[in-house]
Amino acid sequence: MFGKTVREDENRNVSHVHLYPQNDEDSKQKWATRWSSPHSNIRNSRVSDRYLFYVEHPIHGYHLLLHVVDPGAHVFRHTPKGKVILKLMFEKADTFEMQGKS
Repeated sequence: MFGKTVREDENRNVSHVHLYPQNDEDSKQKWATRWSSPHSNIRNSRVSDRYLFYVEHPIHGYHLLLHVVDPGAHVFRHTPKGKVILKLMFEKADTFEMQGKS
């Protein structure tokens, strides 16, 4: 199941979507509660600590860039290793947007 989608960079079509939690029972329960809510603002706020990064292009479609499992997605981007991986991911996204190649 997909949750809230967040745009990574205004100059790129890179986003991440929150995925259903795999490893945390409390997070699974919160997700289920939000999913069953009759209020769309609560349903649309499904967040987790598990991300799927992707780039979207109107001609080439979607290209999946990176899956970060839980727990760790929120912390990942602030670690030295995470910053290097994100930089490489953005470079790959730029190539996909320009050439349609992964």
